[in-house]
This record gives sequence, C-alpha cells and structure tokens, in this order.
Amino acid sequence: MNFRLLNSALLTLLCLLPLQAFSATQLMMFNSDYCTWCHKWEEDIGGIYHLTPESCQAPLERYDFDSGEYPESLTMAEPVIYTPTFVLFHNQQEVGRITGYPGPDFFWIELDDLIQSNLSEPIRLSNSQNCSQS
Repeated sequence: MNFRLLNSALLTLLCLLPLQAFSATQLMMFNSDYCTWCHKWEEDIGGIYHLTPESCQAPLERYDFDSGEYPESLTMAEPVIYTPTFVLFHNQQEVGRITGYPGPDFFWIELDDLIQSNLSEPIRLSNSQNCSQS
C-alpha cells in the first residue's frame, strides 16, 4: 500500500472520531427516561447542541441516571440526585454543574457562566465557525 494513501486513510479515520475523544473537557448530561424536563431539554436543545460553540468547548455525553453506571474515571464533587443534571468535567474532575432545566435561556446563561469561570482558555467561535476550524 502506498504511504500517501495510508496517511490519507488514517487522517480520514481520525476526522471521523468524536471530538470528545480528544477533549479534556466534557459536559455530562445525567438523564432519565421518566424525566419530563430531560425530554424538554432534548426537544429544545438536544438536536442543536452539537452545532454550538459550547459543544466545541464541552462536548456532550449523556448518561442514563437510572442505570447507575457512570464512568469510574470521573471524579464528582457530589452524587447526582435530580435529572436532568449537567456536570462539567475538566481533566476528569467536576468543575461545576447545572441541576434542572427551567428553559433554554437559563440553560445557555448557566452553561456559559460555567465554561467562562472554570476553563482557563474558553474557546470563542463565531456562528460561521465549527469545532474543526478552531
């Protein structure tokens, strides 16, 4: 196999991997099938979150609260009690959280505050940029 072709194939595969695999910061959403506000969040924000500058700074991963199976590598300040709960992790340590979802305006304001106050170099992107261009 030609070296240039192999490099091209590897680069293509790397581009297809989720951004969160390379991110030291993640936003974890603890949700439940029985949670009305979780469904409301999905309806309002779930379909667009991956398109936002916030998703570049804190890629989202969802965890089923009812399963009780959470990544052992993450250190949480306290247990999750209510859903939805959004926990911001940096280098596998909890740096902040949003408990509940009273609507999109509240969510974006609170998330921006979490990111701005807990990440040393928050990414600022215009609406025309995406994560791969940062």
